[in-house]
Amino acid sequence: MMSSFRISVPLLLATLAVLASIVALSVVGWVILERSERRADAPEAEILSAALQVARRSTSMVAQGTLPTTGQSMNPDVLADLSAALDRDQAALQESLDTLVGTGYDERVTEIQRRVDTLVSNSDLIESGRPALLRLEADSQANLSRIVTVIQRTIEAQVHTGLDNQFNHVLSYYEPLGASAQTVSEPAYREEILRYYHLHNLLESSRTGASRLRATNVVIPPFMITRLREDYDAAARRIEDSLGYLSEHAEHSASAIPPETMELGREVIYLGQGEGNLWDKQGFRFGKVFEERRLIAGNQKELEALLADVDALGAAVAERAEAAASTASRTAATWRIILLALAVVGVAATLFAAWYFATRDGARNQGEPNR
Repeated sequence: MMSSFRISVPLLLATLAVLASIVALSVVGWVILERSERRADAPEAEILSAALQVARRSTSMVAQGTLPTTGQSMNPDVLADLSAALDRDQAALQESLDTLVGTGYDERVTEIQRRVDTLVSNSDLIESGRPALLRLEADSQANLSRIVTVIQRTIEAQVHTGLDNQFNHVLSYYEPLGASAQTVSEPAYREEILRYYHLHNLLESSRTGASRLRATNVVIPPFMITRLREDYDAAARRIEDSLGYLSEHAEHSASAIPPETMELGREVIYLGQGEGNLWDKQGFRFGKVFEERRLIAGNQKELEALLADVDALGAAVAERAEAAASTASRTAATWRIILLALAVVGVAATLFAAWYFATRDGARNQGEPNR
């Protein structure tokens, strides 16, 4: 006769509780394994993120520095914005570099740190030189504006008028065509011709001198500066000769030019030969410009090398991450098999125990006499 099967409510509840616990523990174990795999990738992901930030911030810092101070859009407000952006980039760079320290890539990180230090140093030098260079540029533009709009135009207008008057005055020594010439002394006639010559020389030499001084506002090769300055010096000597002659013979009202115009002619000489003349200022300003360009070019070259180093670091991190991920996956797979096996054994053991106790209770109840 087959044994009777009887499961009590407490046994059923206990069995269900044990089965639920086994399933819950299995799910928790599975989730822990999944998270362990993700945590295994976390260090590499953090390194790659920090390396990307180094590349991005370095590129931004160099890009800010490539804006020339001699640009037309440059002004104190722009300089302040560039300085603030530089501070932000440098702070973010240092934070990312700190993240890379001690990650197991010491040699590569040290090289990246060295290149970043060079970029930061060059960028700081560019920034520190900008205010002085901007002032030099403003002075240069102001001098150019005065030469073009005041000195040259005034001399052109006043001297040209005096030259026309002197030409007419020379012609007035003669009667209309066909008549006999007026009697005039040779020294007096020679003086009128010389006056005309010096007016003409002042006009042409001032044009030449002013045009050469305008070149001090343009960045040009040194050998051209030497040639232009020689042309200017020759024109300045002619201006000085003509101003001297016209000052000594200023009593002639027909061709006289205003004293302020004579002073402008002397200013042309002073701007090119006086203390702190434009040629000397040009040399100092060009030195600042060339130094800034040298630093900009150095930063661009250093940035290329830095980006190559960051790429190499990224490749090394990816290679190590791939190897670590492969090992972690194999380990996790082994533990999943073990977890599933334990769950199956636990469920089977629980069901067997429930069947055993239910069968025993059924047999015991069957053997008891009816009351």
